Amino acid sequence: MPPRIPVPLRADIFHKRPCRDLPIRTFTSYSNHQAATNQYVDRQKQAHSAALKSRGKKSKDEPPPKPGTNPVRGLTTRFLQSFDPPKTYDESIIATEEALQLARENADKRLNFHLTQEQLDQQLARSKHLTSTDILRPEQLPVETREEYEQRMEEEKALREERHQAEHERAKVAIERIVKLEAGNLKDLRRVNIQTCIQTFGRHNTDAVLAGKDGKERAEKFRAGVDVGSSEVQIAVLTAKIRNLANFIQERGHKDHHNKRNLRLMVHKRQKLLKYLVRKERGGPRWQNLIRTLGLTEATWKGEIVV
Repeated sequence: MPPRIPVPLRADIFHKRPCRDLPIRTFTSYSNHQAATNQYVDRQKQAHSAALKSRGKKSKDEPPPKPGTNPVRGLTTRFLQSFDPPKTYDESIIATEEALQLARENADKRLNFHLTQEQLDQQLARSKHLTSTDILRPEQLPVETREEYEQRMEEEKALREERHQAEHERAKVAIERIVKLEAGNLKDLRRVNIQTCIQTFGRHNTDAVLAGKDGKERAEKFRAGVDVGSSEVQIAVLTAKIRNLANFIQERGHKDHHNKRNLRLMVHKRQKLLKYLVRKERGGPRWQNLIRTLGLTEATWKGEIVV
């Protein structure tokens, strides 16, 4: 075979040629894109201002929260003090009768085990009736006249009643000590606080007392049970938990980072619910009753909260 002569390759085949069939894509300049974004933001601000004006609020920036208020605790009210553990007192160390009477009046009347004072009184009266022993056994009586027999029966009956009354009083004191909230733990206290919040702020009770956000009375609604899910009840329950947890961290939990994180989560969750409620109620009677009873301030729901 004849030898092959190498042929030089063409140089233009290594150059990339543009594909003329693809469509040409044009891009908007940055200035035009920024202008369109600003127009959209301006329209959103105008819509928000119009919505605020329609609700009777100011469209300007809201003033900052009042200084000096604690965003976690708020203001101390009598209702908030009821969330704290009950305080015990010793009657033997109280000097005057007036101080003793005042301590009894200020003592916590709440009971444990889902009991009310009326139910406790009924059960104590029933137990006293069941434990009474007013039964005569004539076979053990000696032979005597009828007058002597009747006199002795009256004396024995009075003695039995006196002994029975003394035993009932001792049992009553023991039962009252057992069912008092002072003998329970923090779990029992939390359960009682939640029940108090539901009964105080539940709409099954407040609908008959508080008017709507427009000042008109609310129409009666059929409710299958108590209100446990409204914003007011959730805010009140969170406030009770926040107060107890803040007290624990202040007293004994300085290095308890887990509970500190839980406290931050509950504070910010309450802030979200408060923002929702003030937007929905527009400062109506329901909102005013909530912040006045719980001692909430603008610092608890406005601006950034740092715990």
